[in-house]
Amino acid sequence: MLPGKRIGHYTLIEQIGQGGQAAVWSAEDQQLKRTVAVKTINLSGESSEMGTAQEQMARFENEARTIADLEHPYILPIYTYGEVDGWLYIIMRYMAGGTLSKLIKAEPLDVSHTLRLARPLADALDLAHTRQIVHRDIKSVNILLDAQNRPYLSDFGLSVTAGDSSSQSGSGTLAYMSPEQLRGDPSDFRSDLYSFGMLVYEILVGATPAINGQHWNLLQVMSATPLPMPATIAPAVADVLRRGMALAPLDRYESATALVEALAATQSTNPHTTVLSLDDDDDDFFTLLPSNDPALLALNRANTLFDTALSEWADGAGRFRLYADDFNYIDSFYSDSGSWDLALSDAGKRLMLRAALEHGYKLDTWWAAVGTIADRRALALQTLNSELPPARLRAIEYLTVIDDSTPSAIPIRVASILSAESDSDVRQAGVILLEERASKLATGPANGWRPVIYSDFIDDVLAELAGHDLDPRVAEVAARAVGRLRSAHAVAKLVEWAQAGDDRALQVLVYIRDEAPSLPDGVPAALRRQVFVRVTSLQWWSRQLAVRYAAGALAGVLAIGGFIYWKYMVDVASYSSMFTVGALQNGFQFGLPFGLLIGLALLLAIEPASRLRAWSRPSRIALSVLLSGLVNAVVFVAYRAYYDNIPDPFDKADLVWYFGGVFIFMVGLAVTSGLTRRVWLRATAGALVMFAALYTVFSAQQAGLTQESLLTLVNRNGSLLQSAAWAIFVSFVLAFVSFLPEILTALRRGLRVNRSAGR
Repeated sequence: MLPGKRIGHYTLIEQIGQGGQAAVWSAEDQQLKRTVAVKTINLSGESSEMGTAQEQMARFENEARTIADLEHPYILPIYTYGEVDGWLYIIMRYMAGGTLSKLIKAEPLDVSHTLRLARPLADALDLAHTRQIVHRDIKSVNILLDAQNRPYLSDFGLSVTAGDSSSQSGSGTLAYMSPEQLRGDPSDFRSDLYSFGMLVYEILVGATPAINGQHWNLLQVMSATPLPMPATIAPAVADVLRRGMALAPLDRYESATALVEALAATQSTNPHTTVLSLDDDDDDFFTLLPSNDPALLALNRANTLFDTALSEWADGAGRFRLYADDFNYIDSFYSDSGSWDLALSDAGKRLMLRAALEHGYKLDTWWAAVGTIADRRALALQTLNSELPPARLRAIEYLTVIDDSTPSAIPIRVASILSAESDSDVRQAGVILLEERASKLATGPANGWRPVIYSDFIDDVLAELAGHDLDPRVAEVAARAVGRLRSAHAVAKLVEWAQAGDDRALQVLVYIRDEAPSLPDGVPAALRRQVFVRVTSLQWWSRQLAVRYAAGALAGVLAIGGFIYWKYMVDVASYSSMFTVGALQNGFQFGLPFGLLIGLALLLAIEPASRLRAWSRPSRIALSVLLSGLVNAVVFVAYRAYYDNIPDPFDKADLVWYFGGVFIFMVGLAVTSGLTRRVWLRATAGALVMFAALYTVFSAQQAGLTQESLLTLVNRNGSLLQSAAWAIFVSFVLAFVSFLPEILTALRRGLRVNRSAGR
C-alpha cells in the first residue's frame, strides 16, 4: 500500500512501523476526524513465514474477534478489519507513544515506574487467561503506549484458546519463549506468565537476559543456567524475577497480577506511589495546594485545562479541543516552566505544538520543543484536519519544507485535502507545496515531459485545480505548476476538456505553454497552433512592457534632446547664450520625436528576444533584430531628411556604415536578451556593444567613408573616453528600464502600507 490509499472512510497518511510482512500506518478517520492506526499484510497467495493467505486471513479474524470479546481498557481496541485489493487490514486505536521497547531502550526503569506499567498489563493478561485465551507473543514491541505513556497489550494474532491443538507449536518470539515452548511441549497460560516475567525483567534491566550473546532461556532449557542478575537489581526483586521465569511451569506465579503484587511488596514505601508531573493522570498533587494562593490556583486551573485537552486529544486519536484563550493561558505557565519547576512530557509538548499550529501563537517555540522530525511532521499532517483555514495554511507552509517519510506521505495527504478544500489561499499553498516537493523527485529529465509527477491521483488534482478552480489565481498557479513540473498526464486531461469546448482549459494550456518549451506529444496540431498564438500574445503584452517603453523613451528624449541642445550651443549659439529659449526649444523639438523612436528601437531590440519564450531562441532573436532594424531605418531617414536637410537620405555609403553600427548594437542586445534574463548581463552587453558601435561608426566618419549621423553626433570628438562614457550611460538606461517595473511595484506597496498605518 501507499500513502493516500482509501480503506472505507480511512485514508493512509504515512507508514509508522514495519515488522516481517506486516506494516503499520497512521491514517485519518474521515468521519470522526481523528487519527487511527492501520495494520496491513499483503496476501500473496503463497506460503510464507506467516503462513498461506488463508492462514493469514484466519489469524487476522481471530485477533479481531479475540480483542472484541475481551473488552479490556488496557487491551488495544480494534475498530474494524477486512480485506481490500489483496491486502488484509485491521483498524486500531492510534498509539502515539510508540512501543514499550522504544521507551526501555532510552534507559531502564525503576521499580515504581515498572509497577505503573506492569499493573494494568497484568490485569489485561489475567482477563485473557480467565477467558481461556493464551496470547503466546508477550514482548515489549507488542506493548503500545498512548500519549500519557499508559500501556496497552496488543497483537493477539498468535493467540489460541487453551487446549487447542495448535497451541502445541513453538509460536512466539525466541527471546521470550518459555522452556516448554522451546522444547515443543504442550503449553498453556503459564507460558504467557513466563514471557510476562521476561518482560518485567526487560523493563528493569533494559534488555532480555543473555549470556555471551546467547539468549538465556535457551541455556536455561539446556543446562538449567541460573538467571543472570545485574548488581543494580535488589535481591528481593531478583527473587521475584527468578520465580516468574522458573524452569518448571508449576513453580511460577499463578497469575500475572500475583507477580506484580510480589514485586510491589519488595518496596518499603507505598507501592502505588509515583512521581507526578503536570501531565500525569492523578490530580492528587494539586488537591494539596493551598487554596488561598492566587498563583498556585492559577497553575492548578492551567493544569486542569491541559489535562482535559491532552486526554481528549489522545495524541491525535481523539478530538482536539484546546481553544485559543485556553492555550494562551496554559502557555503562560508552560513556556516559563523553569520558574514553576514544571516538567512537560513529550506528549505534552506535542499537544502544545498542535495548539500552536492551530492558533498561530508561539509556533516557533513549540516547534523547537518537539525534537523529532517525525513528530513535527505527524502534527502538521494532523492539523490539516483543522476547521480553521489559517491553521491548515500554517500546516501546509511547514510541510512544504520539512523532510518527508519513506514512502512519501506529505504530497498525497495534501492532494487529498485540496480536492475538497474550500479556502482558496489553502489551495494555492497546497499547489506550491506539491511543486516544491516535486522538484526533489528524480522521476525524469529536467526539461522533458514525464508521464506523471507523483501519481495519477495527485496529477489529476493539479489538473482539476488548473482547469476548474473558481479562483483565477489558484487556477493559474496550478496551471503554471503543471507546466514547470512537466506532467503529461495532467496536460492530457486539459487537452480532453479543451477539445470538448472548454475555453478555460484552453487558457490553462496557454499558461502551461508559457512555462514549458513545448506541449507534450499527443496534443493535436490545431490546438497547438491556437495555444501558440495565445501564448505569444500573453508573453508580449503586459503592463511591464508599457512601463519599460516609457522609461526607454524618456531616456531617449533626454539623451537626444541633450545632444541636439549641446550641438546647437557649440555650433550656433555662444556659451553666454546657452540657456536661451531657442536652444532649449531646439533640443526639445528634435529630442521628443527621435527619443520616442529610439526608445521604441531599444524596446524592440530587447523585449521580443526576452519575452517570446514560446518561440525558439534563433527565431525570437531574429525578430528582435528585424523589428529594431526597421525602426532604426526610420530614425536614420528622418534624421537625414528632417534635421540635416540632405537631398539623398538613402546614400548607400551612409546606410552601410550607419546600419553597421546599429547592427552591432541591436544584435548584441538581442542576442544577450535572448540568452539570459539577468539584468547585469544585459547592461554589461549593452555597454560593450554601444562602445563598439560608437567607435566603429566614428572611425568610418573620420576616414571620410560616411557623413555625420546620430551615432557620430553623440561621439563627435571620437575619443575612447567619450565612447566609454556613453556606453556606461546606455548600460545605466538598460538597467533602469529593466528594474523600473519592480521599483514602481515596491513604491505602490509602500504607499499601501503607509495608508494602512495611517488608518
